[in-house]
Amino acid sequence: MSKKRKWDDDYVRYWFTCTTEVDGTQRPQCVLCNSIFSNADLRPSKLSDHFNRQHGGVGGHDLNSLKHMPAHSDQNETLKAFGVASHEDALLQASYQFAYLCAKEKNPHTIAEKLVKPCALEIAQIVLGPDAQKKLQQVPLSDDVIHSRIDEMSQDILQQVLEDIKASPLKVGVQLAETTDMDDCSQLMAFVRYVKEREIIEEFLFCEPLQLTMKGIDVFNLFRDFFWKHKIALDVCGSVCTDGASSMLGENSEFVACVKKEVPHIVITHCLLNPHELVTKTLPAKLRDALFTVVRVVNFIKGRAPNHRVFQAFFEEIGIEYSVLLFHTEMRWLSRGQILTHVFEMYEEIDQFLHHQSSNLVDGFENKEFKIHLAYLADLFKHLNELSASMQRTGMNTVSAREKLSAFVRKFPFWLKRIEKRNFTNFPFLEEIIVSDNEAVCIATDITLHLQQLSNFFHGYFSIGDLDEASKWILDPFLFNLDFVDDGYLMKNDLAELRASGQILMEFETMKLEDFWCAQFTAFPNLAKTALEILIPFATTYLCELGFSSLLHFKTKSRSCFNMSDDIRVAISKKVPRFSDIIEQKLQLQQKSLYHIWNSSCNWSHRLIKLTVIHSPSPDPSTCTEQTGPPGRTGNRGKPGPKGKAGAIGRAGPRGPKGVSGAPGKHGTPGKKGPKGRKGEPGLPGPCSCGSGRAKSAFSVAVTKSYPRERLPIKFDKILMNEGGHYNASSGKFVCGVPGIYYFSYDITLANKHLAIGLVHNGQYRIRTFDANTGNHDVASGSTILALKQGDEVWLQIFYSEQNGLFYDPYWTDSLFTGFLIYADQDNPNEL
Repeated sequence: MSKKRKWDDDYVRYWFTCTTEVDGTQRPQCVLCNSIFSNADLRPSKLSDHFNRQHGGVGGHDLNSLKHMPAHSDQNETLKAFGVASHEDALLQASYQFAYLCAKEKNPHTIAEKLVKPCALEIAQIVLGPDAQKKLQQVPLSDDVIHSRIDEMSQDILQQVLEDIKASPLKVGVQLAETTDMDDCSQLMAFVRYVKEREIIEEFLFCEPLQLTMKGIDVFNLFRDFFWKHKIALDVCGSVCTDGASSMLGENSEFVACVKKEVPHIVITHCLLNPHELVTKTLPAKLRDALFTVVRVVNFIKGRAPNHRVFQAFFEEIGIEYSVLLFHTEMRWLSRGQILTHVFEMYEEIDQFLHHQSSNLVDGFENKEFKIHLAYLADLFKHLNELSASMQRTGMNTVSAREKLSAFVRKFPFWLKRIEKRNFTNFPFLEEIIVSDNEAVCIATDITLHLQQLSNFFHGYFSIGDLDEASKWILDPFLFNLDFVDDGYLMKNDLAELRASGQILMEFETMKLEDFWCAQFTAFPNLAKTALEILIPFATTYLCELGFSSLLHFKTKSRSCFNMSDDIRVAISKKVPRFSDIIEQKLQLQQKSLYHIWNSSCNWSHRLIKLTVIHSPSPDPSTCTEQTGPPGRTGNRGKPGPKGKAGAIGRAGPRGPKGVSGAPGKHGTPGKKGPKGRKGEPGLPGPCSCGSGRAKSAFSVAVTKSYPRERLPIKFDKILMNEGGHYNASSGKFVCGVPGIYYFSYDITLANKHLAIGLVHNGQYRIRTFDANTGNHDVASGSTILALKQGDEVWLQIFYSEQNGLFYDPYWTDSLFTGFLIYADQDNPNEL
């Protein structure tokens, strides 16, 4: 090991100060450009070379000038006098901005000095000239500088997040997941969700390695120590969503036990995003063998380089789209479903390739039963992909996620009924290849058994279920039936008051559910707190999975020993560093460094003078004629200076009191006659005098848009007929103007999605219709008879999430809503 060099105060003459590492290593830092050098450069020749080459040996920055620098109180003026403050501010700003972009794009730190800065200098030389190149040369972009900049920005972002957590009015939600990087080091990543002002924020919290063992207690210690380190109590966490190995982060793991012991009332949820593993565990023997056959075929092609090259050349020759297969061991979430789909679609070509390579997998691959099982697996995993993709988004809460899972499981009975009748419409790949009844009977038995087991496992594993009736007001407080709420419920009065506000109703219709409840924190704090405590917990670890994808960019073979915690925070955090604060702190630190240099230089000068006095020959007293004279008298007073410029106009003073009203003036002459006014609005219709003289009320309307929003009145804005004008196209509601008995019907075209539609009377569903989409267009219809009073409202709306398959096409289909008066009340036979 080379000998470590020591700092000497004489080095301040080159405008360097000393920084000391944790291990005691001293490293020189230039206070003009903030560049930090290695310990090996701690020698005069290196420091002098940098000062002369990078800063041109700036005139006036010698030791004599340093001796006459002002005191510490005048540091700002000193920096301006030397041209440091404004110039350094621009250099620091450029350096920090580049470091921020470097981290955001997940690039290595060395790209600045190895690629970006040389290119920028060449461009500046060619386009702007040598002066601009010289200025650009002074921007500090070394590896160490970029690293320190990113560390400082990361700490600023972390400080912002911690401040938000401490200020959150509710307990925060956390999601945790672990993965193993390319160095076989287990990485624990966490994201946090909290309330800030009028919205719910999701932010990166930390990514830390598990150094030794990877037990649940190790995860808990790392998790707890992070909060303790930043002086935050662990009970600030209201919920934790986990994913990973069951022994580490499972629902019954040691980690969960430790967290509940520390925070007894915390809510623990498990990620709902990976139903594929559950499906694989419930596969019958024959279907599991088919899946393993696909695995062996894929690994045979991709696991051997010659086979892979021949496979690609073969597919290019025959012009097939899919020429690359993924390793089964690389499959995550959607990849497994995609690979099964690709293998099924390329079945004939893969079979030819296996024959060409004389593989022993040919016999199993050509089996007719295997192809049938492969088709079913490809269809099933495709459905699972669609379910997972619908939950792969930010802001996903447990209520929405469980609704999607519940809707998926509710399809199983429909599938089973169709399979019993040998109808495989829901499994298009399977329907494509089944040609005989014997094949249909065999696969129907396997599918029925598997779907029944899968349904039971889904209910047990994910605890599928809707909110209890008394809590469904969280989803829609305006259509919720208050009769389900007990009279002793403290917030029933708040619910009634909230429902009476038209402005709050408009907010509910235009805002996301989470944002709506955040906005009610001021007016209805109890309702908002109860709702958000259910909506804040994470349902999935999707954000952690996105973070692991970013981790692959940072942890590469060339950067395997790289500690990327700060880089990954800057890269994926939504927070923006407070550059002005960071630069101000940096300049203050630089001022202290300059003051330290000044003090050191003065001490060095005093030592130099002392040495000069000691070693100089003593003077002859006879030759000393200089003596200190008496102080001079005060000089005459100077002449008055020229008159100064006029000052700026002052601000207006406060407004004076109102004066006394004057006497009324005389009446003026009459003015000219004004123009004719606009025509007034039509009045209410008069009594009906046509026909039999009876009151009339009827309407028939159609939609002009597909896929309306759930749980809101569907606006049928194409008027076919509106006798009496009782249907309101802007609200989508029929308002009764003639009390009596009415008939209502609807015929709705659906496509691409299922349809769950209901007819609502004064906020209560009277009829509901559910129609499953079978892959083609379909029509859902319903009708009923209602007794209406004057002012009653009737409308149609979607009553279940993601089941809004109402479809409109102006060329060949319509969706209609119709109603008419059968007969009026005898008490009001002629009322309009």
